[in-house]
Amino acid sequence: MRSLFANDIFRNEMYLAFTLETQMRDEVRAEAKKQIDELLRGAETPTSASKEIQNLYVKLIGQLTNYKGKKVYGYLPKNIKQTVDAVVAELAKDERIAELYSEWNKANREKLSVYYDKKTPDVPLKENKEFRDIKNVVIRSAILIMKAEQQGQPISVNSSVGNLILQLAKAIASDCHKRRAKLSAQMDSKLKSKIEQKKQAHGLKTDRSIPEYSEEEQGFEMRM
Repeated sequence: MRSLFANDIFRNEMYLAFTLETQMRDEVRAEAKKQIDELLRGAETPTSASKEIQNLYVKLIGQLTNYKGKKVYGYLPKNIKQTVDAVVAELAKDERIAELYSEWNKANREKLSVYYDKKTPDVPLKENKEFRDIKNVVIRSAILIMKAEQQGQPISVNSSVGNLILQLAKAIASDCHKRRAKLSAQMDSKLKSKIEQKKQAHGLKTDRSIPEYSEEEQGFEMRM
């Protein structure tokens, strides 16, 4: 009887701890989502391409004009890849992209901390495999500018850069939301595992998950 009562108290305490931690994490996640969505809306505002990006586009268009192979990043020679990487590096300097990517890195560090104690340095955007598709978007936009010029209907670099920033912002925001959702599930699983370990240490009966008690089922314990 005493063991059963101790078990009930322990389960109650662990359930409350689990509920409070989940609630706090949901609040943090909601606030992060709000901030990311605000940054994403800011990326919809038209922007002017920096002089550096304009020069890089001129260089890239010239390189692609003389290149007869498949115009996909993975097939390009090293010198053209370096130009594409330089364009992405310049895009990463945009204030809105920088803030969004900072949020992505924050979510990624939290995710990695679930499994690893050692901190890993943030990866520069141009080297991040999660967003490597943006490199082909840069290439396609350069080809579009090149063809438009050949047809006498030039497209401004400003317009292309604005579209690139918006696409990149959407990609970063979307992946950030997914990482935080996955992180929440991973943290729940880790917390449940810790609770089971503590129950074993107390010599109490363990189960695979925390029971979802209602307030009525909790009785006076929930109100104490």
